[in-house]
Formats: sequence, C-alpha cells, structure tokens
Amino acid sequence: MALAIISIDLTQEKVVIQNNSDAPYNLKDHYAENLLGTVRSARFDTIIIPVQGTVSLYTAPGSTQPPPEGPDVLYFFNYDDLQPRANHLLRDAGDGLRLLDPDHDIVCEIISGDSATMDLLSDNIHDPEVLPRTLELAATCHVPENLAELNNMSISTLMNALHRRYAEQRIYTYVGDILIAVNPYERLPIYTHHLQEQYKDAATKDLPPHIFAVADRAYNAMVLNKRDQTFVISGESGAGKTESTKLVVKHIVELCRSGNTTLENKIKMVNPFLEAFGNAKTVMNDNSSRFGKYLELKFDETGGVLGGEMLHYLLEKSRVVTRNAGEHNFHIFYNLFAGAQLEGRNDHFAFSSPNSHRYLAGGPSDDEILHGHRYTTEWREVIESMHYVGFASADMNCVWDLLAAILHLGDVTFADIGNDASKITSSDDILKRVARLLAINETNLRKALLHVVQHTRGETIIKNFTDEKAVDNRDSMAKAIYTRIFDWVFRVVNELLDEEHASGAHTLGMLDIFGFENFKVNSLEQLCINVTNEQLQNYFNRHIFIMEQDEYNAEGIDCSRIDFPDNQPTLDLMLQKGTGVFGICDEQANFPKATDLTFTQKCTAGLSNHASQSYKAPRSERDLKFTISHYAGPVDYTTEGFLEKNRDKISEDVKQLLHNSSHSLLAAMFEEDPSRAPVPGTMRKQPTVLMGFKRSLQDLVKRLDACEPHFIRCIKPNATQKPANWDAELVERQLTYAGVLETIKIRKRFKLVKYQFYEEPEESPQTCHEIAESAQLDNFQLGSNKIFMKYHHAEVLSKEASKQSDALIFVQKIVKGFIARQQYVAQVEAKRRQDALVTSLLGSIDASSFPVATRMQQLAQEDARKLAERREFLERLRQDQARRAEEEARRAAALSMAQARRAQEEPRKRTKPTNGYMIWQQNEHFELSVGPLPPQWRKALDPTTERFYFKDYQTQTTTWIDPRSGHQEHGRKRNPLDCNDSELPFGWDEGETEDGKQFWINHLDGSHHDEHPRIKMQEQQTRLDDAEARNVLMTQHIVNEIHVLREKQSRQKAKISTATDKQTRESLQQQLASISASILQLQRRLTGAKAAMRILARSFAGSQTMMALTPEQAVKKYAKRWKRLASRSTSPLQPAISLQTLTLPGSRLNRF
Repeated sequence: MALAIISIDLTQEKVVIQNNSDAPYNLKDHYAENLLGTVRSARFDTIIIPVQGTVSLYTAPGSTQPPPEGPDVLYFFNYDDLQPRANHLLRDAGDGLRLLDPDHDIVCEIISGDSATMDLLSDNIHDPEVLPRTLELAATCHVPENLAELNNMSISTLMNALHRRYAEQRIYTYVGDILIAVNPYERLPIYTHHLQEQYKDAATKDLPPHIFAVADRAYNAMVLNKRDQTFVISGESGAGKTESTKLVVKHIVELCRSGNTTLENKIKMVNPFLEAFGNAKTVMNDNSSRFGKYLELKFDETGGVLGGEMLHYLLEKSRVVTRNAGEHNFHIFYNLFAGAQLEGRNDHFAFSSPNSHRYLAGGPSDDEILHGHRYTTEWREVIESMHYVGFASADMNCVWDLLAAILHLGDVTFADIGNDASKITSSDDILKRVARLLAINETNLRKALLHVVQHTRGETIIKNFTDEKAVDNRDSMAKAIYTRIFDWVFRVVNELLDEEHASGAHTLGMLDIFGFENFKVNSLEQLCINVTNEQLQNYFNRHIFIMEQDEYNAEGIDCSRIDFPDNQPTLDLMLQKGTGVFGICDEQANFPKATDLTFTQKCTAGLSNHASQSYKAPRSERDLKFTISHYAGPVDYTTEGFLEKNRDKISEDVKQLLHNSSHSLLAAMFEEDPSRAPVPGTMRKQPTVLMGFKRSLQDLVKRLDACEPHFIRCIKPNATQKPANWDAELVERQLTYAGVLETIKIRKRFKLVKYQFYEEPEESPQTCHEIAESAQLDNFQLGSNKIFMKYHHAEVLSKEASKQSDALIFVQKIVKGFIARQQYVAQVEAKRRQDALVTSLLGSIDASSFPVATRMQQLAQEDARKLAERREFLERLRQDQARRAEEEARRAAALSMAQARRAQEEPRKRTKPTNGYMIWQQNEHFELSVGPLPPQWRKALDPTTERFYFKDYQTQTTTWIDPRSGHQEHGRKRNPLDCNDSELPFGWDEGETEDGKQFWINHLDGSHHDEHPRIKMQEQQTRLDDAEARNVLMTQHIVNEIHVLREKQSRQKAKISTATDKQTRESLQQQLASISASILQLQRRLTGAKAAMRILARSFAGSQTMMALTPEQAVKKYAKRWKRLASRSTSPLQPAISLQTLTLPGSRLNRF
C-alpha cells in the first residue's frame, strides 16, 4: 500500500490516478461523480488525497529516493485529527512529510523521504461513512465570498465560513446581495481612497465583498434605474452600524462628486457633533447611538447631490438624569468640560470637577476628562465640524451655556418640610448659576421648582411639590432642555444641508438605528428600541421572504415556500390599536389615578393569551414586570416608571419660565406647538411619548417601502469589544434570529435579479431569452412581465454590457472617422474652388487698382508726417516728466531737511503776554504732514501777541485754528478722550496767567476751562455713568413696587368680585383706589426719572457734537462774537478785555 495522486480535470470531467507506469485509469463512476461535485463547489482545480492501491509516490523535484512501501492508506477527517498523527509520521519519515493548512488549494502533500510505515486510519476507500466526511472536509477547504454558493448548508458550516474569514480579517461576506459585516473592533486599512477608486463601477469588476461595493451598487441603481434606494443597516448594539453608515456616506459622497464640494463635505462633517449629542457609552458599546437616524440624500438626474435631510427617532433623554451602572452620560457633557478646561472658560461655566455633578457621577475619572487626549480631541472635532457646517458662534455659545445649566440644575437638592411641600437645601449659588446660564429670573426659577400654579374654573391654585415630586420636576426640566437642544441641532442641520429647498429627482436613504438591547433593567426606552428592531426585522422578512415568493407566484413561476420565523404577531402584540402594549400604556397614561401596577395588570389580563404567545406574565400580580419574546430572544421589562415616562409632562410654569428667557434661542425652543396641545372642550387625548413614537415608526416604514432596499447585517463577534476574539455562541444567536440561514436558502433557490420587459409583451420573452442565451446564462426563468436571474448574472450582464459598449464606441469611432474623411474631402474641394475665385478677383483688382495705389501712397506719406509730429510731442512729454521728477526730488530733500529742523525745535513756544496771560503755541508743522493751506486761507502773524492766525478770504473771517489741524489722518484728534497726556484735541489751546496758573481755551465756542479737556470729558462721562446707574437702580425699585402693587390690585379686584355685602365692597373699592393712586404716583416718578436721564444724555451728546465742527464751521458759527470782541482789541483777534472780567459761557477763569 502507498499514496497516490488523484488529479481532477474539470474540463474533461475525469478523475485520473497517476500510477507507476504513468498510465492513467478512471475510478468507479459513483466515486468520480462525488469528487467532481465536491471540487466544483470548493472552487479549486486540483486536490491530492490518499487512496488504496500500489502506485508511485509523489516525489519532490530532483529527488532520487525510492518510494516507501506501506500496507495501509492514510485518511484525514479534519485538521485537528490529522495533527497528532502528523507528528508520528514526521518522526518516521524525517523531512519527507509536509502537511499544508486546509486553507490552501492543496489539502495534503507528502514528499518522498526515507522508508516509513504509515499508521492505519482506515482500510476501505469506499466505506460509506468515511467518504462523505472526506468530501465535506474538501468542501470546507475553500470559503466562498458569497455564502449562497455553499452546497452543504448548516449553521455549523455557516459559522465555520464566517469564523475563518474573520480570522483572516475578511470581515465582509455576501449572502446573495445582502452584506454581512463582522465588527473587527480595530482600524483596518481597507477604506483608503485608492480602494474607493477600485470599487467604482464594482459590478463590472471581480472584487471581494466590501461595503463600498454595496454603496456603489445602490448609487448606480438609483442613477440607471431611476428608483429611490435605501440602506437598512441593522444589528445589535456595538455591532458597528454607525461606523458602517459613515463608510456608506463616505463612498456615496465620493461617487457623486460633481462640483458641489461644500455641500458634500457638510454631509460628511455632521457625524462628529451628532455623535457627541446623541451617543454614549453603555455596557454593550463604548459609542452606542442613543437615537435613531435616517439620512436622506437628494440627487438630480445625473447623480449629483442636491441636498439632504436628516430625521431622528426616540432620543434616550432619560440618560441625561439617570443611567444603569457602568454607563456614561452623552459624550457632549464630557467634551464640554474638556473644552472649558482647554479654553479657560471654567469660571464662566462655574465648573469645578466633572464627577462633583450629580448628572455625571459614576462616569470617567476627572483626570481622564480634563487632561486626557480623547475628550479634548472630540471637543475640537465638534467645534470644527459645527463651524464648517454653518452653525453661528453665538448660537453655539448659547448651547454651551444651556448644557452647563443642565449640569448645575442636577445639583439642586430638596427636603421635605411637611404638608406635601418641600424646600431647596442646596446652596443659593447653584440656583444663581442656573438662572444666569439660562438667562432667567432666579426668584421665578425657585418658584417653578417648588410648586406649580394651576388655573381651574377661574381660580388660581398653587400646588406644592413633595421632595420626590420636586426631584422629578427638576429632572423633567433638564430632560426637556436637552431634548429641545437636540431637536434644534437637527433642525439647523436640515436647513444648512437643504439651503435651496431642493426637491431631488431621486433619493438615497441611510438608516442607522439603535440595535437590539437587553440589559439587567429594561424600561420604556428599551421597549421602544426593541420594537423598532422588531419592525425592521419584519421589513426584512417581507422583502426577503414574503414579497419575493409572492412576486414569483404573480409572475406564474412555480416555487416552493420557505418557512421563516414570522414576527408579525409579535408586532401586533405591541402595536395593535387599543389592545396592544402601546395602546394600553397610552390609555393608562391618560387616567390620573392609573399606576404602573394597574398598567401591568391590564397587560397581563389582555395579552396573556395573545395569538403570538410572546407575552409572559409576571410571577406575582404585584410584580412590576413582564416578558416579551422578541425575534432576538426574550426580554424582561420593568414597568416601574412606564406611565410617567410615557406622559413626559413638564410643568407649565417651567415651560413659561424658559420661554421668557433672555436667551432668544432658548425662548424659541420652548415656543408652544399648537398642533400638539389638546383643544379645550374636546375629547382629544394628551399626546404621549408612545403616540409620537408610533407616528415616527409609521413614517419610517413608509419611507423605506418607497425605496429599493440594500441590507447590511452587522454582526458583533464578542461582547468584550476586543479584536481577534470570536464568541461562537453570540455569533450563532445573531445569525439565527436574523434569519441568515433561511436567507441563504432563498438566495440559492430564487432568482434575485429581476428586469421588467420594456417591449411588447408578446415579443419581450423571446428577446430576453435570446439575450440570456447569448450571454451564456444558465438557470434563468421568464415570467409574464419579468425575467428572473441569479444575483451573479447581473455581474455577467454588466460585464457583457461593458464589452458591447466598448464595441459600440469602437464602431462609432470608425463611422465618425469615415464621415470626417468624407467631410474633409468635400471641404478641400470647396477650398480649391474658392481659391480659384479669389485669384480671378485679385487679377481684376490689379488691373483697375493704379489710382487706388497712388492714393494709398499719399496717405502713407501723410501718416509718416503725423507720426514724426507725434514723436516730437512724446519727446517733450518725457522731458516734462523728467523735470517734474527732479522737482519732486528737490521737494523731498527740502521736506527731509524741514523734518530734521523740526526734530531739533521745541514742541511749543510762548506767545507774547497780553491782558494778563499768554498762550502756548504748538509747533505742529502741518505743512509737512498735511501740506499747504487751502487756497482760500491765508496765514498771518499777529504783532501784538506774536502768534499766527488764519483768515478765510471767502467768508472774511479769522480764527486761531489752523484749518489743517482738522485733517482726518494727520491732524489733531477730535475726541478729547482719545488724547494722551498733554496732547490737545482739535480747536483747543493751552494758556497760562502771569501768576503761573494754567487754563485751556476752546476756540470752537470761545470758552475757557481750568482743566484739560480730556479730564473734563472724563468727569462728564463719569457723572453720566453714575447718574445712569442710580437711575437704573431707582427705576428698577419703582418697577418692582409697581409690580407688587399691581398684584395687590389684582387680588383686591378678585375680593371685590366675591364680596357679598355693600359695606365690604365699598371698603375694598376705597383700598383699590388708594392702590391705583399709588401706582399712578410711582409711574409719574418713573417717567420723571427717565426724562431726567434723557436730558443728561443730550447734554453730554451736545458737548461731543461740538468736537465734530470743522474750522470753517467754527468760524462761521462764532464770526459775530469774534468781530464784537475784536472791535475792542488792540490786535485783530485778541479780545480787549481783562482775564479777570472774562465770563464766557462755561468758563471757569473767573475763579482765578
């Protein structure tokens, strides 16, 4: 006995054994048939296995060793069983034995060596128990990329195939046209731009399974078939749905790049801040989406993106105030702390340490948040992405204030004080921080937290909160603010992504929904999440099983039914109107006296015998729990708090308080929505959380039904979120409830590619049949209106269409070349005819062109003369320019020398004393910085004072003010407050009396002052600010008093309306009149205070207006005054009065 090489030739359908004489012979027919089927399904051409018989041993190249003799035959059943025996064989045969991993095309290879004795494993190659196991091993040696190609379908082969692909980091696998994505929990280098380029037009290429291929298929189907498409990405929490959605968006944006780069980038940039606001760490996933998201992109006919819309479903807002052990709050709160630390805004937000806040306790450590790399990086990404998408900085800062206010609000504590009332026990500073950050009144905030004002039948009732109710009210306020922020973020994103309100020709949707959840404690949120997944599984079942089989029957094609787990009865158990779990919860929520126990009992009474058999009652009638058997397994729901969460009521006082906020954004968030409020006097129920959830779910299903779906099933390989870790039990459970095995069966049995007939019904079947045969397609079927083919037939047809397209382009080039050559020949012939005509025309012109030529010569001579004159003019122009440049250089040199002299001069000089005082004249050299005086102005020296004055010869007026000092850039400053040190503003001069006292003159109005104008203006500004502050305090005090009196007035009117005797009514009316008179008196005081403030402000404004006068305006305004003073003066400008008697308006010189 020895080993033989069995060669399988698929082309000749033969199984050949190579023996000693190299003469091939065939095995038994039934064995050959089995082997051929196995090899064909395993997709390799050669397999080497041991058989019984005396044949030559396969020897390595160059080997001269004789083949070993042995009595037995070597069999192998699986790789693990082979390993122990391989050690023994290696020990006997030395280096002559080599076993290869079954992943290779060659299963086992034995190279000759020293003689060895083989162990006996089996002695009969035709053993009916041995052969099937051998063939099964051969079939599993190669794992197909599409599991629908598996011959032996069982959960074990399916698990084995996925496990081996996962171990090789091939995380994507097809099941027909459905993609299975196993989360690797690590970054793989399979999402590069180079790979994206490879997967463009993936249908025409032979490429491994990839999410880019699915995205490419959907995009091309939308563009070519003109049908809306959608991606349904499902799986458990932590299976990688969010990351898969981002990869789909990334490739879709790459495919549709058509010039609108900004919009395409915005679509990609929304993910960072949406994840920050909507994702959190749970026990199952470090980045779990706590909301559902449906992104709908709009495209034009050519596939260019026009805009987008994002919808969100069921935000888990209870996470803001409470969480299960080991879970975190939303990422944005930790990012805000890291950002405040990074930007130095801790004082503004009044932050200390994250874990000191009740709403963040039990999360990451303070050091990890404040000094770690993760949260700081995420904060930068949030800010950058929000700015890029188009959020206003003011709105973003307001949102940060609101988030900080939520954290401080959670630190407000309460204590019971008896009589169903409570008080706030936390520090007043906390309440002040919340009021400041929310821009609301602190007193009103305190009231809204402790009681609610109810209006019933014309009466006002103040209902106090117990400490427990106060805590619930506080938490409801925090949840309401965060929910409105979340809604606002999505609203702004939709406005920015659809700025032109594009109504796209086609849409492509992406559904990223929360995964199935089963925690230790499951509440209303988990119920809604799991019902959503139940609905998506039902949608999957309808499209994969029910609609597929119904379509075959409608087309008249026979098909056997495939059984699958139908979850429609479970959905009816939850969603059936009135009698389902949701209906009972809504009904109980509208009964004031209903409790969680009555709700649980009513569910048990009405649903224990439901047709779905999915409801399991609690063990005791007093237990607040029940169990629902979902498609993914049973889940125990704790009903404590169900009704309160379903009501989701927030105090009207809190809503009104937040609506009156000074933050316009917060006030707008809490505007009343008339469509959601019950109409008084009607039987309309108060809207509940479940009502809104059911509406959203119906809208989602409606959108999905309008599209052609592409399913992506995300699988979680382990619960520890670690790479290279395979939990077989967990994966098998996911594959089972997802119906993957049933999906493989229907994908193998049915033709998944369907094309509608476009021609006349009587001609279409024959045409389609001819096309399919010409493309060498097998196993296709023709219906009454469609042709049905296997999924890989679409690739064959796509490749064939590509070939035909290339051939058609080639034919077009040939035809276009022929046409172009014909046109060229015609054009050349026409050109020749045209040249002949032109030659004939030119000949006739030459015969009669002598007079014209003579005239042309005369004109040319005249042009030459004019050109010479023009050259002389240009030469003179160049000389003038050179002369001006020389003059400019001389002027610049003179200016430089003047500036040097100015640097050596003193900044000011005394004028000659007159009338007991003199003036300091500033050496400002405006002729250097500004230039010469305007034409109508002249400068002259006053001999009496030895001071220059200026005269306007148009108006015949004089002034001490140099008109150039009013220059906008190089003149004096207009506002005294802008002057530095001893610098003087426009129109002012400094003087000094004979006894050395300084004073300042304002030539604009002729006033004298004992203080520098800057100091004087600062004093006026200070007095105005003080007056404004006092006035604000006084007016606020008056307003408060009026508010108190008006409240008294309202209560007095209420008492008068309920008074029964005349005497009491008259007494109350007198008191009412006294209150009204007090209010009127206070209003008059308030009006008087405001009027006084306006007068003071006008006075200060008038002094500032004076500074804006130009020299011309000042001279014209005070010309008469100067003329009167000049008539008594010994100089043309100096007033002929003594300093002691000068009492001009506003002057203080009479005090000297």
